[in-house]
Amino acid sequence: MLRTAIVATLFLSSFTVSAQDSTKIRHIRQLMELTGMARLGNQMMTNIISSYKQNYPAATTEFWDAFMKEADMSQLFEKIIPVYEQNFSDDDIKELIVFYQSPVGRKMIDKMPVIMQQSMQIGSDWGKQLSEKVIEKLKQKGYIKQS
Repeated sequence: MLRTAIVATLFLSSFTVSAQDSTKIRHIRQLMELTGMARLGNQMMTNIISSYKQNYPAATTEFWDAFMKEADMSQLFEKIIPVYEQNFSDDDIKELIVFYQSPVGRKMIDKMPVIMQQSMQIGSDWGKQLSEKVIEKLKQKGYIKQS
């Protein structure tokens, strides 16, 4: 009898944990949708493709269009959900949802693509300057032979 009670308790507790997990995942998906993660993901893919287009100018527009269709962002989001699960409690996720539904949260969502684009350009420029500086110092120290 005790054994049956223990098994039943374990079964019911695993069901409760599973239900809590599915609720948390539902909240994570809601947060990802609310924050416009798909839009940001598509912007990121557009930037990546733009870079590839510059490096591979022979590739056709049809090639890049087909590639974009193949790069299913929903697959990426499914891989990201466990990151949210590990780093935030369900209460945290719910509080983030409330924040992103607030006026300042909505403003953050609206401004994020511009902020990311500008930040990426700044980072790219900074990286280029840093690279040039390193190359110059390597030349000065004789690690790179000047031709």
